[in-house]
Amino acid sequence: MNSIVIGLNAYRESIRKKTLIAFLLFAMLVIGTSTFLTVLSPGEEIKMVKDVCLSSISFFGMLIAVFGAGALIPQETDNRTIHTILSKPMRRITYLLGKYLGAQLTILLNLGLMAVLFLVILYLQSRRYVDESQAPFSATALVTMKAMVLVFFEMLVLSALALAVSTLSTSATLPVIVGIFIYIVGHSVNYLKNLSEHAPSEFMSIIIRQFYLILPNFSNFYLRNQLIHNDPYVPQGILKLFAYAFLYAAFGLLIAYLLFRKKDM
Repeated sequence: MNSIVIGLNAYRESIRKKTLIAFLLFAMLVIGTSTFLTVLSPGEEIKMVKDVCLSSISFFGMLIAVFGAGALIPQETDNRTIHTILSKPMRRITYLLGKYLGAQLTILLNLGLMAVLFLVILYLQSRRYVDESQAPFSATALVTMKAMVLVFFEMLVLSALALAVSTLSTSATLPVIVGIFIYIVGHSVNYLKNLSEHAPSEFMSIIIRQFYLILPNFSNFYLRNQLIHNDPYVPQGILKLFAYAFLYAAFGLLIAYLLFRKKDM
């Protein structure tokens, strides 16, 4: 129950942050103006809109996740409110879980608003460019919602890792930088597999292979091709990807707890 209370308080604080509001507004602007980019790709209008919107939601969702989760603990440390909270009979794991819950509520709200605008634009575009060869809007909406769910799974992992880094920092700068780095590496991790196969030595190949196995592979959550071609099939399966995200998020929270437990408050 204490975690829920802390989570709701963290959520109310987050939705008032000007930085997160600016990210959301800019994301909505990019999504809303994606229709104007279709003049650059005649005949591929809807595919272009899908590509731009999904990329924007993933990118701005990442910024909201790392700025939101990464600033929670440093902000309270700077304001010294964390000392008041932890001086009460409250376990530190309860405090961390509450902060993480608040971050997820914030991410859900922002992703939900972006997803609604995305669906509205797709609906208007499907009415504007009527083509009998295209799948019905209901099929597009189904794949879109699956894509949004997987983006949220990605943010579960990213926010947990950003929260873990924030336990070591007195400002949000380090968690944000590390979070963005993890996002970039996570979307490029497939290249490590190819790199390990062409490494100059066996030792180097083993090292690179271990990084490939340890780092989260965010490309698993990116349904760009399926969304563009209205293919509802998720190669790894929704439940398997949820378990994958849950395990990485749990690992991030465990690291956060181990670091936060030793921190002198």
